[in-house]
Amino acid sequence: MQPTTNTAHSFPPRNTISESLAILKIGRSSLYDRIARGLLRVTKDGARSFISGDELARYLARTNEQH
Repeated sequence: MQPTTNTAHSFPPRNTISESLAILKIGRSSLYDRIARGLLRVTKDGARSFISGDELARYLARTNEQH
């Protein structure tokens, strides 16, 4: 039996902008550019912005397919 490789990412269900920056390893202006272009969806809770773990996984999977 061959070992299986799990390439799925598992992230917390709700990530702050700072946490998302660390996960994606990009700068703040690059993140906001991707949000403005509709590549990442943000949810708001009052004045705070969050990116869901599912959204980060979807974004990373899509960017990995393009490379």
